[in-house]
Amino acid sequence: MVPPSWNRDAPAKIRYFSQKIFGAVWPGTLPDLERALQTFSIALDETMGVFLQHAEEERGKKCGVKFYKSDRYFPPYFKDADGRNKRRQFLESKFDEWLKSYRFFMVEVVKSANWLADIIRRDINPSFCAARGRFLVHYDDQIVLYTYTPDEQIELPNKLMQEIEENSYKFNS
Repeated sequence: MVPPSWNRDAPAKIRYFSQKIFGAVWPGTLPDLERALQTFSIALDETMGVFLQHAEEERGKKCGVKFYKSDRYFPPYFKDADGRNKRRQFLESKFDEWLKSYRFFMVEVVKSANWLADIIRRDINPSFCAARGRFLVHYDDQIVLYTYTPDEQIELPNKLMQEIEENSYKFNS
């Protein structure tokens, strides 16, 4: 599995965006737009936070690291009686957990981006992202469309914040 990568300046831009969204004084005239922007901001910020736990700069990009392969995390001679490296197996499982958390939040980013685009098309500009279409997730050989249901939208962004708080142990490994 190929670890994710982002442009080097993406973390700072995402942090700046999130600060602007949560620092804004909303007039209350477009509550769906406010909630969609906040949900998108939360999802994006959490995605980057999980990503940065195991990312290093490489050729002008921030790249996820397969840390279970690095001698920095375990000495290569650390083997059990069967010749298996227990530490590596442990770190491989941690890497899988990290990647699963990252993918969870990327799905939330895509769902919230699609919801935000729908709200902008409905309330502000009907041609917003019309030519581009919906945001999709590309996993290996799959292309998947993720969206929130209307029932899910009603509970956002509070539901996402609650999920983050309840599962923080998973996202911060």
